Amino acid sequence: MSKVGMTGWFGVGISVGSFFLISWTGFSQQGGPPAGPAQKVDWTAFLPAGEGKFQVAAYCPLCHTIQTIVSDRRDDESGWMATVERMVEDNHAPIQDDDIPVIGKYLAHHFSRSTPILELPIHINTAPKEILVMLGSLSGAEVQKILDARAKEKVKDFKALEAIVGSGKLSKYEMVISFGDGSDKPK
Repeated sequence: MSKVGMTGWFGVGISVGSFFLISWTGFSQQGGPPAGPAQKVDWTAFLPAGEGKFQVAAYCPLCHTIQTIVSDRRDDESGWMATVERMVEDNHAPIQDDDIPVIGKYLAHHFSRSTPILELPIHINTAPKEILVMLGSLSGAEVQKILDARAKEKVKDFKALEAIVGSGKLSKYEMVISFGDGSDKPK
């Protein structure tokens, strides 16, 4: 029987754990097994700009998808702080102590209880301004252009949307944008 030191077993554990974490993360960010060609949503694109965005984008996907924050969770500052601290203590999330309050404040500011939950697909013709703002590559003026255009006439398709905000501005969101009125949403 060979002897493997604690360091050797630790390395094996890290390697195996990393493999499963990478595999699980890639799978879970897809929302399940791919039905056809794999299409991955860049959920970090839905994180609004601000102090803490970098930390959220860097740390949170180590344990779960950004989709969890963007589309599932809302809380106040004390709730978010407790969540981040619990993830560090119970789940051993590798978050630096100085980054904990930065993350908690960012999440409380951008994903408070009053922030609407992001539901996919985003219906360009009916989504409130607060949801359109989550399309992080748009300026406030571009969001207003969408609101003004759809007040005059329904935005028919992605080409028409690009004519409003500029070509390529929303290409990373194309797979999560709908031009219906929301009535086509599964019940």
